[in-house]
Amino acid sequence: MVIRGREIRFGTIAVEKGFVTPGQLGQAVSIQMNKALLGEKPRLIGEILVEMGFMNPLQVNEVLEAQRKEIDRDSES
Repeated sequence: MVIRGREIRFGTIAVEKGFVTPGQLGQAVSIQMNKALLGEKPRLIGEILVEMGFMNPLQVNEVLEAQRKEIDRDSES
Protein backbone atom coordinates (compact mmCIF):
# COMPACT_ATOMS: atom_id res chain seq x y z
CA MET A 1 0.00 0.00 0.00
CA VAL A 2 1.48 3.36 -1.04
CA ILE A 3 0.50 6.59 0.67
CA ARG A 4 2.02 9.84 -0.62
CA GLY A 5 5.14 8.15 -1.89
CA ARG A 6 5.61 6.10 1.26
CA GLU A 7 4.87 2.43 1.23
CA ILE A 8 3.26 0.93 4.30
CA ARG A 9 3.80 -2.80 4.04
CA PHE A 10 1.98 -5.39 6.07
CA GLY A 11 5.12 -7.51 6.46
CA THR A 12 7.24 -4.64 7.74
CA ILE A 13 4.73 -3.88 10.47
CA ALA A 14 4.40 -7.57 11.36
CA VAL A 15 8.18 -7.84 11.80
CA GLU A 16 8.37 -4.57 13.76
CA LYS A 17 5.69 -5.87 16.15
CA GLY A 18 7.63 -9.11 16.62
CA PHE A 19 4.88 -11.29 15.21
CA VAL A 20 7.14 -12.83 12.55
CA THR A 21 10.84 -12.95 11.81
CA PRO A 22 12.31 -11.56 8.61
CA GLY A 23 12.96 -15.15 7.53
CA GLN A 24 9.35 -16.18 8.06
CA LEU A 25 8.19 -13.13 6.13
CA GLY A 26 10.60 -14.03 3.33
CA GLN A 27 9.14 -17.53 3.12
CA ALA A 28 5.62 -16.13 2.88
CA VAL A 29 6.62 -13.57 0.22
CA SER A 30 8.28 -16.33 -1.77
CA ILE A 31 5.07 -18.36 -1.71
CA GLN A 32 3.07 -15.28 -2.69
CA MET A 33 5.38 -14.55 -5.63
CA ASN A 34 5.51 -18.15 -6.83
CA LYS A 35 1.71 -18.40 -6.85
CA ALA A 36 1.49 -15.14 -8.82
CA LEU A 37 4.06 -16.38 -11.33
CA LEU A 38 1.96 -19.50 -11.85
CA GLY A 39 -0.99 -17.29 -12.71
CA GLU A 40 -2.92 -18.11 -9.56
CA LYS A 41 -5.14 -15.60 -7.81
CA PRO A 42 -3.06 -13.20 -5.69
CA ARG A 43 -3.13 -13.96 -1.97
CA LEU A 44 -2.65 -11.56 0.90
CA ILE A 45 0.57 -11.96 2.82
CA GLY A 46 -1.32 -12.04 6.13
CA GLU A 47 -3.41 -14.92 4.85
CA ILE A 48 -0.29 -16.86 3.91
CA LEU A 49 1.37 -16.16 7.28
CA VAL A 50 -1.70 -17.47 9.13
CA GLU A 51 -1.86 -20.54 6.90
CA MET A 52 1.82 -21.24 7.63
CA GLY A 53 1.16 -20.94 11.38
CA PHE A 54 3.44 -17.91 11.82
CA MET A 55 0.63 -15.51 12.79
CA ASN A 56 -2.88 -15.78 14.12
CA PRO A 57 -5.94 -13.82 12.94
CA LEU A 58 -5.80 -11.45 15.93
CA GLN A 59 -2.24 -10.49 15.04
CA VAL A 60 -3.25 -9.93 11.42
CA ASN A 61 -6.01 -7.60 12.59
CA GLU A 62 -3.54 -5.72 14.79
CA VAL A 63 -1.19 -5.19 11.84
CA LEU A 64 -4.08 -4.06 9.63
CA GLU A 65 -5.13 -1.57 12.30
CA ALA A 66 -1.58 -0.23 12.48
CA GLN A 67 -1.64 0.18 8.68
CA ARG A 68 -4.90 2.12 8.91
CA LYS A 69 -3.45 4.43 11.55
CA GLU A 70 -0.42 5.11 9.34
CA ILE A 71 -2.71 5.91 6.43
CA ASP A 72 -4.80 8.25 8.57
CA ARG A 73 -1.69 9.94 9.96
CA ASP A 74 -0.22 10.42 6.47
CA SER A 75 -3.47 11.75 5.02
CA GLU A 76 -3.68 14.39 7.77
CA SER A 77 -0.24 15.81 6.97
